[in-house]
Amino acid sequence: MILKTLELHNYRCYKDSIIEFPTGIVGIVGKNGAGKSTLIESIGWCLYGNSASRTDKKEIRRSNSRPEESCKVILELILGDDSIRIERELKGRNFQDYAKLSINGDSEPIVTGTTEVTNYVIQRTGMDHTAFFTSIFARQKELNALSDLQPAKRRKIDSPPLGREPLLPKACLRSGETRAGCDRAR
Repeated sequence: MILKTLELHNYRCYKDSIIEFPTGIVGIVGKNGAGKSTLIESIGWCLYGNSASRTDKKEIRRSNSRPEESCKVILELILGDDSIRIERELKGRNFQDYAKLSINGDSEPIVTGTTEVTNYVIQRTGMDHTAFFTSIFARQKELNALSDLQPAKRRKIDSPPLGREPLLPKACLRSGETRAGCDRAR
């Protein structure tokens, strides 16, 4: 999975933001409360819906937005040979959920509905939101703890869960490098 762009509209502390991800490893740096964790959460929310949020959906929409303004996250990414665009939105006073997913620039979505989009993402990636957060993103504390482990314990953490292949190094996930190239880098 290679992230390309992320658009946030009335998502928590972000009013209207567009982020283009460069190739390679991406570090998010900023002061406490600047919105670093919110960026990561917004990616998970777009992929997996409300189950990936740390709060109830009523707290996701930016606090000083008007009730008629929707909260929307658009994520564009590369997965295998496909360019995927996912839009997830909360609308109105009742925070009605909407989601759609399109592939390879098609204007018509191939999947619509919050559950259907989430299930498609799980099927394509082989990960639910918990596996996604623990395998794709590493918080500073987790990186420090991992670097302090002995090599044998580090390998055990990267062992195949439930018959899946070991996780690729994060640099390979973001650079699009093949498994063979990443295995040589280990």
